[in-house]
Amino acid sequence: MSFRSFLLGGLNILTLFSQSATAHPHGHNAPVFVRSVRARDTSQVFPNVGNSTFTVESAEVKLADGAPWLPRIAKLSDGTVLAVSTRFENGTADHVLQLSRSTNGGQSFSHLTNIAEGPDDIDNGFLLELPASAASSNSTSSKRASLPIVLVSYRDHEKNADGSYNTFRIKVARSENGGQTWNDPVVAVEKPANGSKVGIWEAFMRFTKDGKTIQMTYSGELAQDNQETFRVTSPDFGASWTAPVNLRLHSTDQSMRDGMQSIAEVSEEDGTEKLIMELEVKVGSVVHMEYVISEDDGETWGHRGTIYKPAGADHSAGAGQIARIGDTMLALVFLTDEDYEEVQWPDKGETKALFSDGILRNGALRWAEKPLTVFGKGSIWPGVVQWSANSIMALASHDKAAYGRIVKVSA
Repeated sequence: MSFRSFLLGGLNILTLFSQSATAHPHGHNAPVFVRSVRARDTSQVFPNVGNSTFTVESAEVKLADGAPWLPRIAKLSDGTVLAVSTRFENGTADHVLQLSRSTNGGQSFSHLTNIAEGPDDIDNGFLLELPASAASSNSTSSKRASLPIVLVSYRDHEKNADGSYNTFRIKVARSENGGQTWNDPVVAVEKPANGSKVGIWEAFMRFTKDGKTIQMTYSGELAQDNQETFRVTSPDFGASWTAPVNLRLHSTDQSMRDGMQSIAEVSEEDGTEKLIMELEVKVGSVVHMEYVISEDDGETWGHRGTIYKPAGADHSAGAGQIARIGDTMLALVFLTDEDYEEVQWPDKGETKALFSDGILRNGALRWAEKPLTVFGKGSIWPGVVQWSANSIMALASHDKAAYGRIVKVSA
C-alpha cells in the first residue's frame, strides 16, 4: 500500500455513512457521500495576486462512486447542487452519465438518477440552469413549475459492432424538476465518422449577456494533430441549435490541438467586461495552458497568450477549467505531471490551481508565481465551479470516486 493510500484510509475519520458502498444505479437506498478530513488546510500568499491568501481546505466531499470521470457541478437557484459524471459498467463496455444531488449546501451528495447509458461513447457531461421563464407550457403544477430547469450537454458517439465510430453527436437533455427526470435529448451537433476517429468533444455552455441565448463551445478535430474550437447557439433554451462555426483560435497554417476549453468573465482596468477562454494546447507530445480573450460576448476571440507551462521539456499541464473567485479574480484548475519523474500523461498527474487578479492589462493577465496543489498524485480530469463570493469548489477523480474541495481567498 502506498503512503498516500494509507493517508486516505487512515485519516478519513469523520464519515457519517459508509463511503465504500456503490451507488444503486437507480438511486434507491443510495449512499450519502459526505465530507471527510484528510489533513490540515493549506494556505499561500501570492504577491502577484494582490497579496491575497488562498486556502485549500482539508475537507473533501465525495460527489459520486463507481470510478467516475469528468465531474461537473451546477449550483441551482433552490439551493440544491447537482453533480454530473461518467461511470463505466461491465468493464468499460457501458457508459453511464450519472447525476448526484446535494440538498444541504454541498456537505453531502447522493445518487439521484442516470441521465443516459449504453454501449456508445457517452461522456463529457455539463450542466446549465435555465431561468424560470424557460418553463414549458405543460409545466402545469405549481410544485413542478417552481423547481429548477436544467440542461445537460454530453457526447453520445455511436459505435459500430466492431467498436469503430459511426457518428459523433453532442446531445442536450432538459429537466424541469431539478434533475429528477430528463426528457428525450436533442442533437446540438452531429458529424459522421466516415471511418475516422476525428470527432467532437468537451462541450461547455453559457448564457450571453441577453440572458436568453445559449452559447455552446466544443472541441472539433480537423485531423489527429489539429483541433479547433467551434460554437453553436440556441435561441430557445436548448430546443434547437444553429450550424457550427469554427472560431479559428489558431491560424490555418498551424497544426495544434486546442481543447478542453471553458469560459469566465474578466475585466479591463477601467472595469470593461470581457471574456476569457482557457485552452489545453497540445503541440507535438506535450500539453500546456493558453488563453484567448473576447471583447464581443463570445462572438470572436483574440489576444492569445500563455497561462502555464510546466518545468521540464517532457511534462504537461492541461485538462483545465476556469472560474471567477472573489470580485474579479480567476482560478484555473488543471492537471499536471510536473512533479513526476516518469512521464505517463495524463494517467500520472495531480490537480493544481493557479490564480490571477483577473485584470486585463494590454490584453494580458497577471498570474500567481506558482500553483497550489488541490488534489494530490493520482487525481485526474479536474473541474471547477464558483462556490461563493470568495471561494471555488475544485473537482477531480481519484481512488475510484469523484470529489470536490473548497478553495477560499482572503485579503
